Amino acid sequence: IGVNYMPISREDFVDYIAQKIRNNELSIFLGAGASIPLGIPSWKDLMAPLAKTLHLDISKQYDYYSLAQYYANQYGLPDLKRHIGEAIFSFESDDHTLELLLKLSAQTIWTTNFDSSIECILHKNLVRYQVVTNDANLANVSSADATTIYKLNGDCHDLDNIVITMDDWEAYEQTHPTMITFLKKELVSSTFLFYGYSFRDNLIKSALSNIRRFVGDACNMHFSIQRIEDDEDFQYRINDLEVRYRVKTLLVKSYDEVPDILDEIVQKVRKNNVFVSGRLGDID
Repeated sequence: IGVNYMPISREDFVDYIAQKIRNNELSIFLGAGASIPLGIPSWKDLMAPLAKTLHLDISKQYDYYSLAQYYANQYGLPDLKRHIGEAIFSFESDDHTLELLLKLSAQTIWTTNFDSSIECILHKNLVRYQVVTNDANLANVSSADATTIYKLNGDCHDLDNIVITMDDWEAYEQTHPTMITFLKKELVSSTFLFYGYSFRDNLIKSALSNIRRFVGDACNMHFSIQRIEDDEDFQYRINDLEVRYRVKTLLVKSYDEVPDILDEIVQKVRKNNVFVSGRLGDID
């Protein structure tokens, strides 16, 4: 990769993430890519039928909030949300990569996804969890030993309040001010591991930019896993993430590599959590 960018090595990535888990300083952020193996469409596939109806080429669309807004303008919000609700429903709950990610001992999981794949996998593994989809839910967050799932764009079971159009996005700081505050607080106090998230929307980048404006170079370094792409601007985007937003990226040739990487992290944590008891005099 060019532009004087030195990607983090797999070994250094495993060591650093394992250290953050041991220190209870890791948060997970899951984007739409994390749910694709469960049969839930990516943002591009989700929006493709809408683009076709609008006679737009989906391959040239990258601002999906605007695309959803165009559709809502023409056919109404109820029709848009009906499409979303029908498209993201899945009976599947078996994905090794997502399951491993959810076993990294993160007490908080953040996502922009509407679907319930995170909840399904946690439930299957008998992990207690609580879900936050809006500011009102924050009053009910318990400090008990339960994983908290923050669903920044809302939930498929409450389609009336999902964040899907440009109108929704532009009003986000007014409609979700406390959620944004919680997100920024955790971005300051914890290390995030982003997976399945392209950074093409501005939600996270805007939060990271605001934090850096006030904290400067003292802000945390965060991490993402991304597959190497052929896009001509890919290397510049990855470099920009690290230089301006403090997100260092582990590059993989295929997402099939990720389970092995996560296994290495889990083994590294377990290895360092083994304590040998006994008296010094017992050692020959």
